[in-house]
Amino acid sequence: MPLDAAHLHLIRPMELEVALPKAIDKISAPLSPVEQQRLHQYVQANPTPRKIGLLLGLELGLRIGEICGLQWGDFDLKLGTLNINRTVCRISCGNGHTKVVIQTPKTRTSRREIPLPKQLLIMPKSCAEAPEMLHGSFPAASPSPPNPAATGKASKEITLISPLLK
Repeated sequence: MPLDAAHLHLIRPMELEVALPKAIDKISAPLSPVEQQRLHQYVQANPTPRKIGLLLGLELGLRIGEICGLQWGDFDLKLGTLNINRTVCRISCGNGHTKVVIQTPKTRTSRREIPLPKQLLIMPKSCAEAPEMLHGSFPAASPSPPNPAATGKASKEITLISPLLK
């Protein structure tokens, strides 16, 4: 058990007044209904897997790691459902190195089947009909899964751009 010098009476006890930095919580405001509608229109005009993933997060409350873990096979367009079977996360390998891995969801209830709203059901169909989109991802199907941090950053950029569009 470490002992300090004041406790051992080697120095006089001192009172120090230290002002610690205050953590500033960044509170982001949710998108207004008008901004959400503009975002939908922006994605519908040029749907890509990443943009559709942004709407899935907005409409269904999916986590970024769940969006990154999606594959085209997770969409059941006949039943109008989306299956969440995996998540992508970045783990530490030591020595300051990290790697992106695909895992099963953390809890049993995180693995789920979600009904897709009709406005979202149309977009994966249009992407699935374009052959280049099938290989362009829903990314967990590719050999190297997408980085959740990069996906989150791109999502922020899209949400900043889309409300400015008319």
